[in-house]
Amino acid sequence: MSSAADIVSAPAIPTDNNHKIMWQQCAILFGGREGTIIGGKTFGLPLAMSASLVTYSTLGLNPWIGLSLTFPINPDNEAIGVVERTGEHGSPRPTDGYRLAVKFPRGQYGTRIEDASPELRSRFPAVPKRLCLVEIRLDGTARVKVDALAFHHPSAKMVLRNEPIVVNVTLLDIIEQRHFLLAVKADSPIADKMMDQSKLANRVVTVWVPQRL
Repeated sequence: MSSAADIVSAPAIPTDNNHKIMWQQCAILFGGREGTIIGGKTFGLPLAMSASLVTYSTLGLNPWIGLSLTFPINPDNEAIGVVERTGEHGSPRPTDGYRLAVKFPRGQYGTRIEDASPELRSRFPAVPKRLCLVEIRLDGTARVKVDALAFHHPSAKMVLRNEPIVVNVTLLDIIEQRHFLLAVKADSPIADKMMDQSKLANRVVTVWVPQRL
């Protein structure tokens, strides 16, 4: 497990091809350990948005570690048609929410993981049995990458209009953070394994070879 004293960057070059997808529910602590809790619906808080820490490492796709933010579908934000997600074996399946992926830049951030303190646990009405604190700091000028932010997506409207998700915090505020604090519904060793960049699959490299006409 990463030391609680120092934040260190994990190696960006994978040492093996352990292909898997891992999800753990989490809450974003915006503004520090005592800051605003965002995405904590699964922790007993009445918030519309939910969040998960994700490690996505599969054959044939570019691997990433980051956040999956889900906004429930309701009459105020319902899009035209059926909203789908990619299920097992790549088949589309209907979903009950809009998902937004916030990907940390591979090899350009450091992490620190520690067990949740009693003070942190006391902030959640429904305290999970397993809980740890994951800290991510981006290096230099590195930025997160955001996927699925199409103009028809309700979260895109939140960004364009700078609408708050909770009081005084917008989605853009979350995306533009340089320092992320997450309360993750997992033991520290599980979170440490998820944040290990060296275990990600190789990046997909597409080579185009021109052919003679």
